[in-house]
Amino acid sequence: MGKIITVTIQKGGSGKTTCAVNLASCLAYSGKKVLLVDLDYQANATELLNVRSRELKSEQSVANAILKKVNFKKFAVKTNVENLDLLPSSTALEEIVLRHTGKPEQLFLLADVLSDVRNSYDFVIIDTNPNPDCLFQSALRESDFYLVPMFAENDVIDGLAMVVGNAEKIKQYYNSNLKMLGCVIQKFDKKSAFQLAGEKLLRKIGNENDIHIFETIIPFSQMIYGASMKHQALIIYKEKSPISKAYLSLAEEVQKQIDLAQKEITGATSKLEIKKENYSLNSIEIEDLEI
Repeated sequence: MGKIITVTIQKGGSGKTTCAVNLASCLAYSGKKVLLVDLDYQANATELLNVRSRELKSEQSVANAILKKVNFKKFAVKTNVENLDLLPSSTALEEIVLRHTGKPEQLFLLADVLSDVRNSYDFVIIDTNPNPDCLFQSALRESDFYLVPMFAENDVIDGLAMVVGNAEKIKQYYNSNLKMLGCVIQKFDKKSAFQLAGEKLLRKIGNENDIHIFETIIPFSQMIYGASMKHQALIIYKEKSPISKAYLSLAEEVQKQIDLAQKEITGATSKLEIKKENYSLNSIEIEDLEI
């Protein structure tokens, strides 16, 4: 039975789409059958995988699947990564948000679209937009897990507390089986004293709140920009590069973490809450490092 993972963080420019695309690509590269759902109306994941430039039929988008309330199978397209399919985005998603926000159906927008998807794919990765809108809520309602990509910066507490708070509301009222898979640190510069302090703070928060902070850390790399210009996943662009190996390691660790999570009691009701006032980057000793 396949697993649905929403990749989310309520902050633009956090590397969310980079994480979603490259995690999905590395899972597919390892032999898993994967569907990537682009729920961000900026369509960055769709563009990154070079799908938009192909001759797609106008109805081949996740927005049209939502509007017609039909299964994903009619709308999924192949990508340039073997084993990886995509439900493309379009600007019509903005209209869907405006049309359904505040309506009773706003949390069920993906129910028909993702029906039977677990029987067709090993993993479904959903890339959401940064806003906690009805698409974000619908994604979490259908998901088994959510994963939070973060930079080790001075606002790590606010970003993490916000996404956890919003996800826990969905878990409490609409999806009791939803679990946080963990946080992955991205764009990391190990020579930066401030980022090292940010990593320490994240791991402290993780230890004290039972949040998994992935051991795999995604390093900063200019190859992200090169791969983006070529409309390729990193594993296709530079397979042997350190950042590609890091995403492969993350894909492996994600699978192990899912195995561990499934051993926990299904539908556990313990509430996850991060009290921001208990944590501060200023409390972490910043060592003097040569940058």
